[in-house]
Amino acid sequence: MSILKESARPDYWTPDEECINCSNCDKPFDTESSRTSSEPTSGFKVGSVHHCRSCGGGVCDNCSQGRQRVPHKGWDHPVRICDKCST
Repeated sequence: MSILKESARPDYWTPDEECINCSNCDKPFDTESSRTSSEPTSGFKVGSVHHCRSCGGGVCDNCSQGRQRVPHKGWDHPVRICDKCST
């Protein structure tokens, strides 16, 4: 991981290495494939780890379809949020 990418991550985000399962649906992330791979994953594993800009949890794409502003965390434009935070 690049130093720039790591330093750009807010302190409240769960570190990628601790994101084993989606914090919403609990399905395991596909840690064997590249985080940037667009190849489909096998079995019940979900692909890339995304971070909710509101709670900082590691979530899959299916559980983070919402986009909205999160001003209390400094996001003044619509950003990715998890399904739990969008309800």
